[in-house]
Amino acid sequence: MEVFSLSADAMLHCFILDEELSAGGKASHDPPEELSEFVTRERDYDPKAENK
Repeated sequence: MEVFSLSADAMLHCFILDEELSAGGKASHDPPEELSEFVTRERDYDPKAENK
């Protein structure tokens, strides 16, 4: 169970770091090519638009 907890913590830290580095929509870094589409899609996600 500790492996799951460690991996969840690592993913959360990476997500928070990515949000901090790209505050205001100005990316100060480039995500790896494999994650670029995912990061862009999640950053632009608006849950309110989905419910309309």
